[in-house]
Amino acid sequence: MMPGYRSHAAVHGALAEVLRSRGHDTVFVGPPALAPHARREGASFAPFPGPAAAARIESGLRGFVRLMWETAAATAAHGAGGPAALRRAGIDLVAVDEMEPGGSLAAEAAGVPRITLAMSLPLRRDPGVPPPYVGWDWRPGPDGERRARGAWRVSDALMTAQRRALVQSCRDHGLPVRDRPSDWVAPGGSIAQLVGGLDFPRPQPVGPLVGPIRRPAADDADVPFDGAPYVFASLGTIAGERQRLFRIIAEAASRTGMNLALAHCDGLSPAQVRELQALAPGRIDIRGFFDQRPTIRAASAVITHAGLNTVLDAAEAGVPMIALPLGNDQNGMAARLQRIGGAIILSARRVTPAALADALVAVTSEPGWRTALDPARAEIAAAGGAAAAADAIEAALRQTG
Repeated sequence: MMPGYRSHAAVHGALAEVLRSRGHDTVFVGPPALAPHARREGASFAPFPGPAAAARIESGLRGFVRLMWETAAATAAHGAGGPAALRRAGIDLVAVDEMEPGGSLAAEAAGVPRITLAMSLPLRRDPGVPPPYVGWDWRPGPDGERRARGAWRVSDALMTAQRRALVQSCRDHGLPVRDRPSDWVAPGGSIAQLVGGLDFPRPQPVGPLVGPIRRPAADDADVPFDGAPYVFASLGTIAGERQRLFRIIAEAASRTGMNLALAHCDGLSPAQVRELQALAPGRIDIRGFFDQRPTIRAASAVITHAGLNTVLDAAEAGVPMIALPLGNDQNGMAARLQRIGGAIILSARRVTPAALADALVAVTSEPGWRTALDPARAEIAAAGGAAAAADAIEAALRQTG
């Protein structure tokens, strides 16, 4: 069970594929918003009533309020319809994405064992670690702990609509009331994509740190520009109103003379694509999606929204980044990258072509931006990815025996 985002479904899909290869049956369970992603991932799908589209990140106060209400509606739908759907599907173990606490609530209401997966930044509240939604650095000692507690209180207030949905579902199913998303992280911690080299200091790991959960890269990947140097840019799958930023990215690349591979994640019309390509004819390759891992591996730099999946792929390849966080946990990921020196962080609202061009020159000419990723790169290489995550799930299955 997961939010209805393509990026999250791709991770769950890669994990499900490994589990199926080991003889397990897998099924995506969720509202209609998840259906197209289940089809794309080749997964069986068990639906229940709920939103037909996932919450999206939009700019401004109105966009933020809409995001909060849409998030709450998805959680309420999981609480209302999820338990019956799990029972009908005959599920033995539920793997719940931390970003949808309603999935854990549904599992508990259905009496089905669960584990949780931290596919984005973990939600566990460790001393001194601020919420993932703020771009604050980690601060040691009592002052840092007080600061983080205050930030979590603000975060809880902003998530009031979702917390009310959790309270209502708990009451509907006779469960002890737990109204914070972090309350629904599995007691033993979560299987996490994040590795320690990309996180703030924590007293103990959030759970098994398995690194990026991916399908194997295709041997015949279509890398752009036939091996000539290029920059890869992607702002993820759920942020709206990207045309302005894409234009700034294209203009910045043009100023530096660099080739640009730009993934718009099906967010642009053909006319908008042509308009961007006209800024530097022959030097901008624009597609809905690239085969991301090999494309990043061959790139000189990555311009990203600081979503965890793209950050992990860049760190795995040792490719330096420029981060333009747009919202959600991208702010927290950007703060972590800034702390280790693995990326230049720029404001998505205030960035200019000149500033972005300067950042591109810096990360592609100064080796420190690349070497700063070496510890995380080594951790990812040893972490095990989808196979390690499947091992952890099988261990949980044996315990439920």
